[in-house]
Amino acid sequence: MTLRTVARTWLALLLGPVLGLVLTAGPARAHTDLLGSSPAAGEAVSVETDALMLSFAGEVVPGTAAVSVVGPDGREATHGPTVVDGALVRVGVRLAATGEHAVSYRVVAADGHVVTGGLRFAVASGAGTATALPAVPPTEPAPSGPGALPWLVGTVLLLALLAGLHAVRRRRAAQWSACTPRAPESVSSASRAAAASSS
Repeated sequence: MTLRTVARTWLALLLGPVLGLVLTAGPARAHTDLLGSSPAAGEAVSVETDALMLSFAGEVVPGTAAVSVVGPDGREATHGPTVVDGALVRVGVRLAATGEHAVSYRVVAADGHVVTGGLRFAVASGAGTATALPAVPPTEPAPSGPGALPWLVGTVLLLALLAGLHAVRRRRAAQWSACTPRAPESVSSASRAAAASSS
């Protein structure tokens, strides 16, 4: 088995798993999606409701949340600062008009993913207060590991070693063939003639 065949075999054996690691490597945690809200989407609440709360699947970066609540009259219903507490975003509202209210939000998750979306709820006379938010399951940090980088580095080093060995082998073969003495044509012709006459 030649060195080139060995190099190709090692390349086939190592490149497959490394490519698999690279292609399947993803972010350590899932994107932060909206789990629920209070008021909930489609819910009818009273004008006494004084806050809108959004619950996300993961932590939100403080200072990145932007929430808007627009009433049926086209006026902004939010007031006060938007507060981020882990995966919970809260903003005060003044619901002076009855009818459908449109909520739009934009937050940045801890993994850097930008989450945007919207929902609608109604304000009706005689309606109750907003429902409570669903419980947010605790998020466990994903186990951190070395990832695919050691595999990539190891593969590159191994391929460089095999390429170097192949280059050395070719150089030595070329030097050996250049240093091997060749019999002159005249001498070899005389030897053949002497052999023929003796026979």
